[in-house]
Amino acid sequence: MGLRSLVLGFSIALIGMHGWVPVAVGQDVSTAGITDLFAQANLALQRGDYQAAIPALEEVVKRTAGIEHDEGKQTCQTCRFQLARAYYQVGSTAAGLEVIEAYLESEPRNKEALMLRMQAQGYFETEEWEKVQTAAERLLGLVKLTSEDTYNGNLLLGQALFRLERWSECLDPLGVAAKSATDERTRNLCNIMSVRALVEAENWSRLFGLVPQLYRTDAKYDITLNLTLMRAGKARYEAEDYLNALLLYRMVLPRNSLLDFTDKKIAGLQQKLDADKRVGIQSSAVATRQAEIDGLVESKSVLVDLPAYEDEVTFRIGQIYAEIKRYWEGFVLFDKLYRQDRSSEIGEAAMLQSVLVLYDVKEIARAEERIVTYLNEQPDGQYARTLLSLKMRDNLVKQEFGDVVGMKSNMDMIPESSDLDENALQADLHYMMAFGLFQNRDYADAEAEFSAILSGFENSIHFNDARYYRGMTRMLQAKYAKALSDFEGYRELNSSGEHAAAALFRMGVCRFGLEEIDAAEAFFSEFIATYPEDILVSEAYSMRGDIEASKQSTVEDPNPLDRAVADYRKGINTATVPLQSSYAAFQAAKVYKLEGRWEDIIELMNYYLDRWEELANISEATFWLGQAQIEMGEIDEAVDAYVNTIERFGNDLQQEGVDKIILELKRVAERLMENEEIEFLADRVRSMGEDLGSSQPVLQLRLRSLESMLNGTQLAFGKILIEDGVALAELSPVGLALVCDAAVESAPEKVTEISSYFMASYEESELLWKAYRARAVLLQQAGSLDELMGVIEEAQGLFGADPYMDWAQLMKAEAQAEMADYEGAEESYNMILGVAEWRGATYAKAMIGLGNCRLQQDELEKAHSFFQRVYLLFKGYDDGLWAAKGYLAAAQTLETLGREDEARSTLQAMLDDSYTQSHRLASEARERLERL
Repeated sequence: MGLRSLVLGFSIALIGMHGWVPVAVGQDVSTAGITDLFAQANLALQRGDYQAAIPALEEVVKRTAGIEHDEGKQTCQTCRFQLARAYYQVGSTAAGLEVIEAYLESEPRNKEALMLRMQAQGYFETEEWEKVQTAAERLLGLVKLTSEDTYNGNLLLGQALFRLERWSECLDPLGVAAKSATDERTRNLCNIMSVRALVEAENWSRLFGLVPQLYRTDAKYDITLNLTLMRAGKARYEAEDYLNALLLYRMVLPRNSLLDFTDKKIAGLQQKLDADKRVGIQSSAVATRQAEIDGLVESKSVLVDLPAYEDEVTFRIGQIYAEIKRYWEGFVLFDKLYRQDRSSEIGEAAMLQSVLVLYDVKEIARAEERIVTYLNEQPDGQYARTLLSLKMRDNLVKQEFGDVVGMKSNMDMIPESSDLDENALQADLHYMMAFGLFQNRDYADAEAEFSAILSGFENSIHFNDARYYRGMTRMLQAKYAKALSDFEGYRELNSSGEHAAAALFRMGVCRFGLEEIDAAEAFFSEFIATYPEDILVSEAYSMRGDIEASKQSTVEDPNPLDRAVADYRKGINTATVPLQSSYAAFQAAKVYKLEGRWEDIIELMNYYLDRWEELANISEATFWLGQAQIEMGEIDEAVDAYVNTIERFGNDLQQEGVDKIILELKRVAERLMENEEIEFLADRVRSMGEDLGSSQPVLQLRLRSLESMLNGTQLAFGKILIEDGVALAELSPVGLALVCDAAVESAPEKVTEISSYFMASYEESELLWKAYRARAVLLQQAGSLDELMGVIEEAQGLFGADPYMDWAQLMKAEAQAEMADYEGAEESYNMILGVAEWRGATYAKAMIGLGNCRLQQDELEKAHSFFQRVYLLFKGYDDGLWAAKGYLAAAQTLETLGREDEARSTLQAMLDDSYTQSHRLASEARERLERL
């Protein structure tokens, strides 16, 4: 209940009449003389019969109202005073006020102060507050006021201003009244009204001086005061005045304490009133005291109807503790409320606050445990979205994306809502889940989450961004047409949006992915022209450089490579992060390599290193510098630089340039070094590893891998790594490649684990084909031809027809033949014969495959022709293996044709051929000759 509903009834002591002579009464007032009327009124007043006195007093006033001499005026005013008093006593306040008004407009006014008090009291009872104010101010404006008049004037004025909600103005008169009050009830009520006024006026400094005074009295049990303190505490909390809010909240007493005190007070007042009524008291006193009791009952009923505010106060105090960083004190209060009633509204809110505190003090595990418990108990609870959002956001910040994805089941259990705030939170959850999936490289599910925002939350703040990021997920799934549509849609609706520039760049990437090269180049050029300062402009130059580098030189356009190099150099110059500059620099180096411009590579790498210094990819830059030096004949310098770089950066798995250097050292050793030089280099590498001990495990493994490559024991070393159980996480691509090769024979059950780790960890490695090959061999051995074809297709999509990828095309052809797709198999074999880098043994395998396809189709003559070409053209490969196989296959075909003489001649030729006569398959030829 607000203070404004309180009514203070104060009985104003009225002065009695003196000097009246008691005479017989009963005369008709209209015929009685003035003396008789005085006597009649005096007698009635003396015995307290105010109703009987009224007619006589009215008649006297009527007769004397027009008299002008002083004695008559005095008589009239005296009777007006007593008449007003009588009216008040019988409850005719309105009539009394009319008399008082006439009194105050006339002379003399010997009782002016008392009449003004009566007037103010009358208007107080009729709740005419402005008139109360006027009367009280007139009273206080009189000179030579008694202390009682001053007290009553301030009491009435303060209450009137309070009722008029003139909060600041009521404070001074209420303060005076409180200090002057002789009874505790009046003093307390004045102070309670002052508290309310100070709260409304936001006069906090004065409030904090008054409240402790009240707390030392029984006023602290006043229900209205306690509700006011709660309101003041809330206001101070919202103003972030936490310490003063804490002071106010801690003064609020428990509801039961207030109710107990109020019940006792009501009982005491009622008991006293009943006793006094039996003795006999005036009706006005009864009404005043009953009003006090009724006010207490009303305030009690308000309190009873309220929820348990102690919990709210405890909750607020907990919030204050949290705000002033007294976290554990706050947590204790929140935890108490939560354990007290987990399912109540305040219990759930306390649980949320306790989780926030746990996050503040970095007790993340405990916070997440509480969140999980809540979500399991109340998956559709009031704070399910908020708590899930907290957990998701924290894990996103910590980049624990797997944990974010793991919350999807909780998110999916939250029902739809029509509430705008809950809808906004739901959109947040989808958005964060989408990013968790995106960062976890689960692009398909991320796409679905972004789509959910676009289809169900069009008012979300994430709506426009969701379209852009859905385009990103689609682009990364190679859904270039759909991605392009999203990027175009984003730019159409957000031409100046946060991602407008990036969307244009991605449009170029999508066109490139769709092999619409001219359109892609146009987009990149538009991006460069439109957003020359954007952070992606370096990548745009590099992408355009890639397009220029892919163009064939023509008469009309003789220098596309020059334009490519120019773009790459601009990519270096405009890069904002080392990775952008590194890509441009190394792509430019590839172009220079195509043209044999080794000095330009050296100049470019030095420029790149000077620009980025320690932030540069030094290991890969050294790889390119070394390649150029080797081609220029500076082999020793290159090898020294390579070995030093391995030693410097080799313990960092992220330095994939080290693995490129290792592979280049292997190639240099095979191509340009004598055996003694290779042995010297291997000894040097081994010595480096021995000096390290066990302090740098990644570098150790890289050095041992290089050593095995130099001395030709890499397969054996791969087996050792498997047998020793070396953790995959300690192996760089070089080591993983060796393990993949070895696992096919020595640990086929580990091929899937090893290859999956390799693919997930080093998707840009040039050795990744080893993982695909190991998996393909395993599938081929298991006869899982459909899966095999899928792996081969993926591998060829990544590596094309590079020299080391002949295995993929051979396996593809062999699988097609095994599936009786001879036309497809022959096409695949013929494709091998069209790749110059695969000349040699791979050609021989393809021709034998072609011959076998013809055999399966009963085209024996054509089959024989292929086999014959094998032993005629490929004698020098693999110690005569393929020539021997060709001889044997050709002889078998001739025998099937019934041309046994030619078959014998073919077998004899194999035994006479210097390339095959000592081959292990020669014994098979001899056996056949004997049989024929």
